[in-house]
Amino acid sequence: WAVPSFGIKVDAVPGRLNQIGLYVKREGTFYGQCSELCGVDHGFMPIKVKAVKLNDYLNQIYS
Repeated sequence: WAVPSFGIKVDAVPGRLNQIGLYVKREGTFYGQCSELCGVDHGFMPIKVKAVKLNDYLNQIYS
């Protein structure tokens, strides 16, 4: 998958755990998409990343 606003692309490989570190400097909602021709539903794999401040995130998960 890829999120062009972040300038990142990560491949998903069956049986392998992939990780990427990312520091987002501003809050917002960012969109991406599957970036490989992976199968029948390739065109229906949108990605939505919601970036929030750390305190807002912690308040949400602990409330």
